[in-house]
This record gives sequence, C-alpha cells and structure tokens, in this order.
Amino acid sequence: MKYFFLITFCFSILTEVHAQLIFKAEVTPSQKRTDLFQAGTLAVEHFSQELGYSYADFKKRLDEKFAVHFQEFQKRKLQEKFGNGVASLDEETKKKFLTDLDATKEEEFQKYSRILDAIQSYQVTTITKEDGPKSVIDVTLDRQKLNRLLKRIISDERKPYSTLWIITELTPSQFDWKDLGLEREDNMANPLSQSWLKWVSENLPESVEEVAICQNACRNFYEEWEQKSADQLTVVDNEYKHGIWLKVSLNVRRTQFNPSLNESFFEWDGKAVVLDVDTKRSLVGFNLPPEKKDWRDLDQKALNSALVSRLYRSPLPYFKDLESGLKKGQLNRVTRLIIRGHKNISDVMALIDLMKARGSSLGLDVKLDKIRPHEAEVLCYYQGEENSFGDLLSKLKELKSSTSYQLVNEFTGVQHVLKLVSE
Repeated sequence: MKYFFLITFCFSILTEVHAQLIFKAEVTPSQKRTDLFQAGTLAVEHFSQELGYSYADFKKRLDEKFAVHFQEFQKRKLQEKFGNGVASLDEETKKKFLTDLDATKEEEFQKYSRILDAIQSYQVTTITKEDGPKSVIDVTLDRQKLNRLLKRIISDERKPYSTLWIITELTPSQFDWKDLGLEREDNMANPLSQSWLKWVSENLPESVEEVAICQNACRNFYEEWEQKSADQLTVVDNEYKHGIWLKVSLNVRRTQFNPSLNESFFEWDGKAVVLDVDTKRSLVGFNLPPEKKDWRDLDQKALNSALVSRLYRSPLPYFKDLESGLKKGQLNRVTRLIIRGHKNISDVMALIDLMKARGSSLGLDVKLDKIRPHEAEVLCYYQGEENSFGDLLSKLKELKSSTSYQLVNEFTGVQHVLKLVSE
C-alpha cells in the first residue's frame, strides 16, 4: 500500500502532537487499525527528537524487546492450548501451531508497542484524488504519554508497576439508567473513567509507568482474574503483568424525584481499592463517605453532567494518597504455605511473626488465609524467585510458642508444607 504523508506540528500546544496520514478509502477495520498505528508510528518518528530521544534507538530497542516478548507469548499459548502435553508434543503439530501464531504477530506487535495508547484522538475524512478517493487520518498524540512511551522502551529501567488500570463500577438504587435517559451503566461510567484517567495521568505516581482504562478485553481478563485465588495466578498475561487495578465502586441513590418542580435528590457513597495484578494483594484502600446533592430546573443532559461532575470529585482527595500507598514496594510472588502440627492459632501467629522477621530481605508479607484444627493455610507475598522462598523455609529450624517445636519443611512438588513437631 502506498502512503502519502503530511505531518504538521505546533509545539506551543504543550500536551498534543499532530500527524496526518493519507491512505486508501474503503479498507477493513483491521486495516484501519494498522493505518492508525502507522500514523502514530510516523508521529513518534517525527517528534522523538523534539522530546530529546533518538528514534533509531527507540526502534532498535522496541524490536529487541518485542522479540523476547513474542517468544514468551508463544510459550504461553502453547501451554494454554496443550497444558502438560507440551513436552510430548510432536514437532509437526508444534510447528503448525506456531506458524498459525505468526499470523497474529503484527497485531501483537501493535499491542506490545503501546503506540496506539499514546493517541489521544483521531479524525478520518475522505478526499478525492486523481487515482480515486483517499482517507486522511489526523491523529493527536498525548505528549506526556509519548514521552513515557519513548522512555519506557529505550530505557532498561523498569518501574515497579507497568500500568494502573482504572475500573469504574456504578450501582444505581431507586432508579435505573433509563430514568436518566441512558441506555446502560457505561454511558455514565465512561465519562468518569476518562476524567479520572486524565487526573491520574497528570499526577502519575513515580512507581507507575502508564495509566489506562480497563474495558472490553481488559474487563474480561479482570473478571477471570477476580475468580482465581492468589496462588492460582501462576501465568499472567504480559499486557497486565506487573500492573495494578484501581477499582472505584460507587453506590448512587436517587432518594427523591419531584417531576412538578423538576427536582432530583441524589446521595452516593462507595469505596476504592488498588490491587496488585500479580499477587491480588491490596495496596491501597479507602471508603468514600456519603455525599448528597439536589438539582432543580435542569434538563436531563445538564443533570447527568452535574451528577458526573460531583461523582468525579468524590475520590480525588484519596487519589492523592496513591503515591504513598504504592511506596510499600512491589511483591511480585505469592505462594500458599500449608502449616500442620500446631496446637492452637497462637502457634500459627507466632510462626507468621518468625517468617516475617527472617524474610525481611524478600519483603515477605504473610497473611492467614484458612485455619482448621490441625492445618492452616497462609499466603506468602515476596519479591524474588520461588527458590528464594524455599531457601527461607529450609532455614527455619525451631519455633518457641505454646510449646517448643522443631520445624520440618517439605515440598510436595505442588505445595510447600511446614510441619511443627513437638519436642
């Protein structure tokens, strides 16, 4: 396909860069996405030097990092398809499967590069040329995101958290969305998400590389993730690996509606929580106190806008605490530990205290998950590889609690077991 490029730029606009790409009209949605990606890539190439980066370095590092990513992607897909049968898979079946995966390589590259995420908006118009109709795509890039994109790819330094994903949940009470002239929750949740995205992007915590809205495929992944226990998260999709969820849940009630006066009374409260994608560990959490407001003599559109504006402001004071909450440090592993032989819960809590003290170099955090008469289960969060955790357990020899115990560490091949043996 031949491309004719017209690139314009005005650096007095501090948050945007613009590029135009002319391409053939009447293309498939997939091709349109590729054309949009091409326009974004051209903008990156043109403006990287303006931001103090070398596009040649960016392209080289992007290709190198993607090559590693795609190998991991192939391994993950093989595991998902064939499970434990991967090791015994014949070469012909494996080769055919990998060849089929190669057809998705361009799409995977577009996702991995995150160039499309740097596009703030775009507009497509059709023009008439001598050789037929052409479509002109005019893209606007977010300068902050472009700068972070270049830095993330060129630099080998990785921040603790890759992406902060915003999830907005609204629960209506004493009304439904059609009462507000809306088809569904997204009609109000999406403007809120977009506004919070802008605020967080402008106040991005130092430990986070990017911020994005979780929707469509991301929401599907989140719903599956939510159903798994922490120790089941052995394989995390690379797009979400090392990410965090910022989930804001608001309960919205219309406590009174007077149609004769065109007056509506609303109350709302809620909560927000930040969860580590890799471990399901809660990093930050806060409750949003009840608020209320009434509006009179507003048409439906103005009322909805006013309500969204008030809902938007509710969590902002707490968003300012994100930075301090995330400074706890990232714990990238979680392992379930089975404890047996204890006489009471005091023994279990004493063991947890001992593990935390001895595991400080791993940043070890231990949470009691289940307790039964002769068995307890704890979740162990730490930084590093699983063999480091195994080494820690093997060094625990004795515990003094309600009685003196010898500690015996066993690994069944599936789970770690720590036995308390009375002296």
